[in-house]
Amino acid sequence: MSAAVPLRQDVSRRAEAAATALATHVSKGLEQRAIEGKHTGGIPFGYQSCWADGEKGDKRLACDPEHPGGVHVDAKEGRMVTEMFHRYSSGMTTLLKSRGALAVGFV
Repeated sequence: MSAAVPLRQDVSRRAEAAATALATHVSKGLEQRAIEGKHTGGIPFGYQSCWADGEKGDKRLACDPEHPGGVHVDAKEGRMVTEMFHRYSSGMTTLLKSRGALAVGFV
């Protein structure tokens, strides 16, 4: 057995331990964001981020002050979400909702 095999196994064990530690750290961060009422995934349809891409690829705050959760209602999509919810809650079918979206020029 060459000396490289134990070294490779040691590197593999360390990489696995680092990956486990990172997964734990990410899980705790996501849990904390959920506790704080912030989003833990992509931005939901009808909302947009309070953060914009800066000139150098960095993030800059576009809203003053930042909205709760770091997102705010998108003007166009938000109106459509509200309209679709009202139609859904009144019992309209998906087909009628789609036609409604076409009628108001959303899609």
